[in-house]
Amino acid sequence: MYVKLFLLFCKLGFVSIGGGYPMMALILQEGSAAVGLTAGEFADMAALELLASGPIAINAATYVGYIKGGVAGAAFATLGVCVSPFVLTSILYFFLSRFKENRYVQGFLGAIKIASGGILLTTAGILSRNILLLDHTIGEVLAAPLENVQWAGVLITVLCAAAILKWKASPILMILVSAVLGMLLLS
Repeated sequence: MYVKLFLLFCKLGFVSIGGGYPMMALILQEGSAAVGLTAGEFADMAALELLASGPIAINAATYVGYIKGGVAGAAFATLGVCVSPFVLTSILYFFLSRFKENRYVQGFLGAIKIASGGILLTTAGILSRNILLLDHTIGEVLAAPLENVQWAGVLITVLCAAAILKWKASPILMILVSAVLGMLLLS
């Protein structure tokens, strides 16, 4: 299990360009295949990620490693996710310092930014479906919306999004408000 965790997060570190948030979709997909990560465990990780300080990728690797392999699993997964940025940063710094004005390099970097945004949107969609639609398909939701939608979760999402977008509320405050509302409405 420890080798699987190390290799999983080492691989994710090498292919996840754009930071921890774009890595989230890959953690769900690759983690379920490699170490049996469930959608519920992933949702718990994403929720705890908002409360924990520090780099997203390292926190996620530590969490998944811990739930799948204990303290040693957390160490192996964390080490795996740290190896790749060290290697890639060293190589990219050497390369970019020589060719930073090249139009192909600029195009490459621009495309990576766009792809990272798409990956973030996909991750948000997957996470929203798993949480708000209780992991049902759209057809199942349309057939029985009262039973297949977590309406309290939808209410919390809409209230927090409105508070952040309209009144510029602090995201940290919204996380705390969501936690309280979740205890009251979802328990």
